[in-house]
Amino acid sequence: GLGLRQPNPPDEPRFVLAARSMVATGQWLLPHRGSELYAEKPPVFMWLQAASYELVPHWPVAFLLPSLLAALATLWL
Repeated sequence: GLGLRQPNPPDEPRFVLAARSMVATGQWLLPHRGSELYAEKPPVFMWLQAASYELVPHWPVAFLLPSLLAALATLWL
């Protein structure tokens, strides 16, 4: 199942923090972690996490939802 687990270090917590920052500040173009620019990774996955939080405002579900939908799309193909 989905498991509703906590983000696994080292990458997932960084993505969740950047997505939370996008939702909190409304700055969606360039991801930030706290006050610093997070330009080490492409922002698409963080955009998807932030958008999924807008749909389901519960972070344990929202951060897993893009991966779940991608897996289901792969199975559908």
